Amino acid sequence: MTLRRALGGDVGRLRDVLEDLLDREDAVLLLFDGRRAVSYISGFGLSPSQHELMALEIERMVRAAGGTGAADLKGKEATA
Repeated sequence: MTLRRALGGDVGRLRDVLEDLLDREDAVLLLFDGRRAVSYISGFGLSPSQHELMALEIERMVRAAGGTGAADLKGKEATA
């Protein structure tokens, strides 16, 4: 089942949450699928390098919890 189907009527609510998030100074947006993780992080008093380290740690945790195997972080897409 796709995420869109699983969310059903909550897709619109998700769009509203995203719109609100895009207007914040301190925000983390992480998008995962079975092959990649893409991160957008802003604020929190952290440097761009710290943003990337934060995203990598969160990705490792999610992959470990989800049983998707070890993350191939060399091919990871990250944007801080």
